[in-house]
Amino acid sequence: MMKEITQFEKHVVEIWRRPRQRHMHLRVRPDGALRITCHRRVAKSEIFAFLRESEGFIQKSLTALSRQSERFPPKTFVSGESFLYLGQRLPLEIIWSWSPRIQVRAHNDSLEMVAPLTSKPAERQVAWNKFMQKRAREIFAERVATFAERMKLYPASVSVRGQRTRWGSCSSEGRLNLNWKLLAAPPDVIDYVIVHELAHLAQMNHSPKFWAIVERHYPAYGAAKSWLKANEPEIRVQFQKVP
Repeated sequence: MMKEITQFEKHVVEIWRRPRQRHMHLRVRPDGALRITCHRRVAKSEIFAFLRESEGFIQKSLTALSRQSERFPPKTFVSGESFLYLGQRLPLEIIWSWSPRIQVRAHNDSLEMVAPLTSKPAERQVAWNKFMQKRAREIFAERVATFAERMKLYPASVSVRGQRTRWGSCSSEGRLNLNWKLLAAPPDVIDYVIVHELAHLAQMNHSPKFWAIVERHYPAYGAAKSWLKANEPEIRVQFQKVP
């Protein structure tokens, strides 16, 4: 797969060329960029013509993104802000301290951050992200082991990363990648993503056979997909970089 970045009028466009892609697909990314997926032989003039035909869809999508940013303003990591953690919206409580170290703890009904008086929002976000990454590695490892044994599908390795647009992936070599930002989702939704990626060890596609495997081990996968789609804007803002 080849990636190219270009400009079309006022839009930044990512062009992803795949050898087996039959039809052109357009996606408006959360950051406002346009992503085109097409066959590797499609000319740029054809891509631009497709974008011109899709101008109505593009503007509608950008308007929706603008409304989402109003609904979910950027975080500044101050007391009272709420964050999604394992599917719960928990209020953040900042405890100011003279200690130079920032510590984060999760409780049943709140998130607690001990931070120095001189700390900046970006520094508090770094500490929050490290906390989420650490917890994600712990929780994901246990859930992957459980479902791998249940499904009799064993990955060659499991990595926890911070992908921008994917909750998880599985390579042809059997390597699983899980997005640590998924820790914002409820445990059962995390389980769905794990089952989805493990199923790719048997079917490297999204064929009926693949979905049959997913449904066998996670019958309510439709509800989990809906939760991720509905809450993705809030999760994205939660991890948006603080200036």
